[in-house]
Amino acid sequence: MGRRKALNAVALGKRVLQILDEVKAVDPVLMDVGSISGFADAMIVVTGTSSRHIRSMHDALILSVKEMGIRLMGVEGKESNDWILVDLGDLIVHLMRKEAREFYDLEKFWSNQNRSCKMYFKLTFVSISKFLQLILRN
Repeated sequence: MGRRKALNAVALGKRVLQILDEVKAVDPVLMDVGSISGFADAMIVVTGTSSRHIRSMHDALILSVKEMGIRLMGVEGKESNDWILVDLGDLIVHLMRKEAREFYDLEKFWSNQNRSCKMYFKLTFVSISKFLQLILRN
């Protein structure tokens, strides 16, 4: 997958992070996986505080994506609300409950696939909105 395509996926990822910030997503991570994945250039992992919160993040994301004219490739896991995967083509979004995120540890999995896999954002102590204000100024 080309460098330009990866940049577009990361730009979309930044916008998705803004959307998820509005619905109080917890511990977001945006990863560049283009050099090690055959199906996506970027991946987002966020935690929800409950099944209802996971569902509301999903609903807000789907509504916003449709309004932006982004093609939704698919959604998996809507029935369980413990882990919903939203496929936006070049960007995969994982909405997970804390227990599922800790168990599957996708960040570790993808970072161990290749040492060049770069984590763009690991926001633990800084609120997403403050961090986004900083990066959007640049």
